[in-house]
Amino acid sequence: MRTLGTTQIARPLQNAMLGIVRELKRRNVTRVAGAYAVVGWLVAQVAVTLEESLELPGWFDATVVLLLLIGFPVALVLSWAFDLTPEGVKRTPDAVSEAELPRAGAADVAVVVALVAVVGLVGYQLLSFIRGDQPSENAPIETASIAVLPFSDMSDTGDQEYFSEGLSEEILNVLAKVDGMKVASRTSSFSFKGSDADVTKIGELLGVQHVLEGSVRKADKRLRITAQLIRAEDGFHVWSETYEKELDDVFAIQDDIANQILAELRGRIMGDAPTVAVSRAEVTAYDLVLRAQKVSETYSLPGLEAGAELYRQAIDIDPSYARAYAGLAAVELLNSNATGALGERPVADVIPVARDLLNRALELAPDDAAVWSRVGLLRQFAGDVAGAEEAYAKARELQPNVNMNNYAIMLGQQDRAIDAAALLAQQKEVNPRDEAIRGNLIAAYALLGRFDEAERELAEFKEQFPDVKGQFAPVHVESILRMRRGEWARSVEIAQAAYDKTPSVLPVAMQVGFSSLVVRDYDRAMSVGNPMLSVFVNGFANDAGVALSFLQPYLESGNMPPMIHSSAILMAGTASDYERIADRLLPLWPKVGDTPACENIQYPHGYVALAYLELERQPEFNDAMSCWDKILQARVARGRTDGNMHFSLGFYKALDGDVEGALDEMEIALSDGQYDHPFLDTTLINLGLDRDPRGRKLIQDYLDKLNRERAKLDLPPIESPIAI
Repeated sequence: MRTLGTTQIARPLQNAMLGIVRELKRRNVTRVAGAYAVVGWLVAQVAVTLEESLELPGWFDATVVLLLLIGFPVALVLSWAFDLTPEGVKRTPDAVSEAELPRAGAADVAVVVALVAVVGLVGYQLLSFIRGDQPSENAPIETASIAVLPFSDMSDTGDQEYFSEGLSEEILNVLAKVDGMKVASRTSSFSFKGSDADVTKIGELLGVQHVLEGSVRKADKRLRITAQLIRAEDGFHVWSETYEKELDDVFAIQDDIANQILAELRGRIMGDAPTVAVSRAEVTAYDLVLRAQKVSETYSLPGLEAGAELYRQAIDIDPSYARAYAGLAAVELLNSNATGALGERPVADVIPVARDLLNRALELAPDDAAVWSRVGLLRQFAGDVAGAEEAYAKARELQPNVNMNNYAIMLGQQDRAIDAAALLAQQKEVNPRDEAIRGNLIAAYALLGRFDEAERELAEFKEQFPDVKGQFAPVHVESILRMRRGEWARSVEIAQAAYDKTPSVLPVAMQVGFSSLVVRDYDRAMSVGNPMLSVFVNGFANDAGVALSFLQPYLESGNMPPMIHSSAILMAGTASDYERIADRLLPLWPKVGDTPACENIQYPHGYVALAYLELERQPEFNDAMSCWDKILQARVARGRTDGNMHFSLGFYKALDGDVEGALDEMEIALSDGQYDHPFLDTTLINLGLDRDPRGRKLIQDYLDKLNRERAKLDLPPIESPIAI
């Protein structure tokens, strides 16, 4: 039986294939396919760009690509059947000769070149993906770290910023509770609001690998939320989603965003990603709490009062909303006269109210870091140092990036300035864009006499936060540093400039008073208008007895914080009214539990001991000196070597009869430039150091310095109280 050879089979097949190719070419099918591929790819790229820039729904680009795919075979069929001619669209003739086949022209060459370019770009993207240039589902991430930027307010009225920021803060908080996730603090992330810094720069400054950004459009009860997770290193969009929901769905949206992020980041490091959920509340109460947070974060008295009213409204609507109770407790505490607070209401009256609010918050949300942080503030203001430390530790355990600024302030108030500086430096590493932490760190370094470190921090602070106003404005912090460095006139000028911008912020106003007292510019100090400051200014400048008589009823009420009592004793001491100190002021010193009064860091040990010495009440003098000695030894053991420390040691040695040792310590203190005590000459005279030539020289040096600084402010010189 005869069989066909391979050549005999292949030749007819080859002829058939060539015929098909010639027919496709004649009917312009290949030209249309190439052009369609190039144009389709360009349209798809434009769709992706438009979706991101115009915040179109997430299905937009996918729909465009689907329509392009559907249109491709339709275009091929139409090109087979019809030709586009100068006379219009006509059916393609059935057959033509070889000579009549269309020749390749410039348009064909352009299509081929563009098609090659598209194929090359797609191939490059695929190759990059395979090599790991783009993240894949199995690509490892060394550290799951993220910054949640404040979502943009895209509402038509532009008045929903509080809502968009609050929504992103909730996502930030729930992510921060996940083990293994490094989440930049709210203050650090939100410092980039309105900034033109790109995600790469933000990632570099905050030390994170990913950035979440988004926008919120809120109209009545409708929400349109867009979220995008971006890799900071190269700006690659890891994940994005658009939600169009009712306002009541806001918590489910926050849950979904947080869990999508965890699935993308943490799941690739530690196995299956956990499921998280934000706290729930009645949506109107939630909205009120976000408003309250926004208005009260100005740290002004009007802002605190407005915030308190909004928190109360939220509680009325949803009595089970823990954040509302905790927020109200915080603004109530800050609106008191406690050390570190901003108001004038007696802290003793505020503490029971805040305690009830926080007890209720703990019942509703025992594992909420924000609630425990407020518990720490309550105990701090109540003088329960151990309890405050326990609460702050609990908050940090629940949420590692929780702000510990108030804890650092408490450490400073407890004569643990070195510990406070160390904690603030640590917090700066976690929250590098937190102006409160940065400002308090500079103040701590200034208090400790670590001026080089303070100056470096201040220079960096000014560069990064040039437009911040209020309590943590660089200009306000610089006034504190200049005062500590002995640049008194400059300190006054800077404090005044800060006050002119934000006169309603109490710490800023008080700094004008403090810096003015140092140079004895009583008129400027009085111009601030703070009632308590005015009392002290009048007492130091005119008649201490009148001022103290005015203060007596307030001190007897038991509602004044230790700082006010201490200042009253200082005022009486400079007036040499020792009997008033011993018999009228000390018995009113506020008691805190079983802690002896003299163990309070704000206790004026020097003038108390001096009063007993001058009154020849030896047993009480011995007790006061013994307690003070323990305090000083503890400071030495903690490594305190600053000018304040030497001044205190000099004061102690003078009372102990060691005049030479006292003068040695005082000379060190004054040589460091840290002699911003507003009545240093009076203090040295009361200690009897003016009877020694070295002591008289210290007094004269101080007065010379004081008058040089006063001259810079166009103030007349102060006459020496002693004959030099």
